[in-house]
Amino acid sequence: MIKRIENYFKNKNCDFAFASTRENKFTSIMLFAKNNYKVLFLDCIARKNQGGFGIIRKLQVYEDDFLFIKKIKDKDCILFKLEDCFYV
Repeated sequence: MIKRIENYFKNKNCDFAFASTRENKFTSIMLFAKNNYKVLFLDCIARKNQGGFGIIRKLQVYEDDFLFIKKIKDKDCILFKLEDCFYV
């Protein structure tokens, strides 16, 4: 399923794939981590990044605790530099 979603993003010429979940969804967290997604704490993103609240608003992840991100293309993203926000 994840590979199909990633292929969809590739076909739509996206740079990154994002997903989110709540902290009590351990199975989801491990599934994305095993598929090479970076897992970040959303509250940490909001505190450490000047545009953090804008990211949360654009992705509409207000009620979630974790953000998953994976590069689809070899592009840089500010979120990959927030290593102290990584969960896994």
